[in-house]
Amino acid sequence: MPRSLSLAVTLSILALALIPSLAHGAVYTQHICKLPDGTPIGAEGFTGYAVGTSSAWGNGCLSGNPLFASLPGTSTSWTYAGLTYYAPSNTAVVGVRVTRDTADIGQPGNAAYTFVDTTDECQPITCPNGISGGTFTWSGTTAFIDFHVECPVSGCSAPGPRPTINLRRLEIDLNDAAVPQIGTPPSTGLFDTSRSLHGTEAVAFSASDAGGGVSSASLVVDGVERDRRVLDANNGGCQRPYSLSVPCKPNVSASYGFDTTALADGRHDVTLQVRDATEVNQATYGPISITVDNTPALPDVAVDGIGGGGGANGGGGISQALASLPHTNGTTADPLARLSGTGGTRTLRFGSATILRGRLNGRDGRPIGHARLDVLAKVRKPGAKRVQIGHPTTAADGSYSFRLAAGPSRDVTIGYRAHTGDRAYTATLRTVVLVRAGVRLRRSATRLRNGTTLTLTADVLGTQVKARAATIAFQVKVGSRWRTFAASSIDAHRRATIRHRFRYTKAATTYRFRARTIRTASFPYVTGVSPATSVVVVP
Repeated sequence: MPRSLSLAVTLSILALALIPSLAHGAVYTQHICKLPDGTPIGAEGFTGYAVGTSSAWGNGCLSGNPLFASLPGTSTSWTYAGLTYYAPSNTAVVGVRVTRDTADIGQPGNAAYTFVDTTDECQPITCPNGISGGTFTWSGTTAFIDFHVECPVSGCSAPGPRPTINLRRLEIDLNDAAVPQIGTPPSTGLFDTSRSLHGTEAVAFSASDAGGGVSSASLVVDGVERDRRVLDANNGGCQRPYSLSVPCKPNVSASYGFDTTALADGRHDVTLQVRDATEVNQATYGPISITVDNTPALPDVAVDGIGGGGGANGGGGISQALASLPHTNGTTADPLARLSGTGGTRTLRFGSATILRGRLNGRDGRPIGHARLDVLAKVRKPGAKRVQIGHPTTAADGSYSFRLAAGPSRDVTIGYRAHTGDRAYTATLRTVVLVRAGVRLRRSATRLRNGTTLTLTADVLGTQVKARAATIAFQVKVGSRWRTFAASSIDAHRRATIRHRFRYTKAATTYRFRARTIRTASFPYVTGVSPATSVVVVP
């Protein structure tokens, strides 16, 4: 068996022995040498080897140069050099996309250029003038990948250019077989079942992952995902696109606050979800049933004949006292009145108005008609102030309605004062109005050729949106799933732009793109998605 073939077979057998079980795996992608936008990055995970005089390998990625392995122009014995990438623990390489340099050379009759464990090879007999530049795609399952160039046993006797591998950009798909674990589940703060919750409650827990690391967590309340966040950015390593083989930290302790005023008063089921670098593998804690109570306490009413012994007429003192109070608001004045109807949380499309309806009744259930109500609203972003936006009046049957104009997400409170001079509200009803972000996606062309660049521009609609208040995830549809391939923060014009150069399209292909907003605390809208747009790319 030739020595070069023996090496390839040995690597293949070892790779198969090292592959972890992928029964429950999901995939994340590591970028080598360059990011999709062309930014130079390192080549973490690669190592090299060189045997023979003047054989060499090197890593120039951070300075904009390639990973390379090269041989002398002449040699009297078997020489070889190469580059090897090893998948991290609990993962396996399942896909590789390589951009090769046109300077890659296979010296005629003397050198073999081989991608071990793939089907892309350049032997002297098939590549007499070297290997061409371009892209190479491979899929399979292996514990490592290897690229090498070699001179045969008899040596390279003819002078000529140095046989060289130049790898300028790689994308490596890693199947992560490990599932994250929640080490210390939360039991206090938001997950405290021994009391009613109010205001901002703490969420504190620890988590670990033996594959790509712990990436993000989210809270699911009554089946709706809220407050999704990256737990530890790992100095930027845990932000897509990944440039590390293990992009996120394997152990994370998290502690942050959750604003319960975003929830309606009452019972809710809360679940914690923790994800790894794939954003697919996840650990779950819950659901836990909690009780939220953010309704302010009713003010004390100091009235002669109420309280103590109940007055000379017992319970009748309450009616006498209420009757003596001036400036009643409505047909009757009742310090124990209740507002019913609209409340809880409702989600609207961008640009939609909504009607808030309900009824005002006294403690005995009888309607309170002709009462003036206050409507107050606060935009859901830090620093926003509560402002009064309307004064509906109840009908004779106690019913009311109020049209809330289109706008950002808001906390809306309807308040009733039993007497016009009261400082505190007798009854309040709170509604959380969540509005999906409006976003439009523009393309620079509808049809272009492989090797050319497409510009995608996302415009975020609406008011009260500042620069960097939201991040746009640019997504392409792969099969039945949308996959994020780039992300960018919006600028002062509420716009985000990315450029993508097509390199791998070998046949006419229609790509479908969309833009999805990623919410930050200062963005007063919930996640929104643009209509999809199509681009045709031909070779």
